[in-house]
Amino acid sequence: MQRISGRQCKASRSLLKWNIHDLVNRLKDIEARRIEGFERNTLQLLEWENQEILTVLKKHGIIFTNDSEVILDKTADNSEAVNMTHGEGARIILNNDLTIVSDSTILEEKKRLFPIAEEKKDEEE
Repeated sequence: MQRISGRQCKASRSLLKWNIHDLVNRLKDIEARRIEGFERNTLQLLEWENQEILTVLKKHGIIFTNDSEVILDKTADNSEAVNMTHGEGARIILNNDLTIVSDSTILEEKKRLFPIAEEKKDEEE
């Protein structure tokens, strides 16, 4: 069975623009404090808790391609994922110690906020 890390869980919530309570409201019997501890790496979830979180995230368009990449699939059959402001295939890549290496959502926000600077940068290349 696939397991996700607390960092992957937090990265997934970031892509979906969910806070902890948004996730908890979609789960059956997992409390917010357990998610908080899991994401801070201060506690391990039970197998069924991890699977329930994984199922909910996947249902809302999250794809885990390997141990270090989290992608939002906007083509997923779910209106929440499809209506997100992130671009197609928004992704967060984590390195071996599960710190963020790349976050395409930040790049997209930068392009949205500073379109002229990005256009000039593209022209120079």
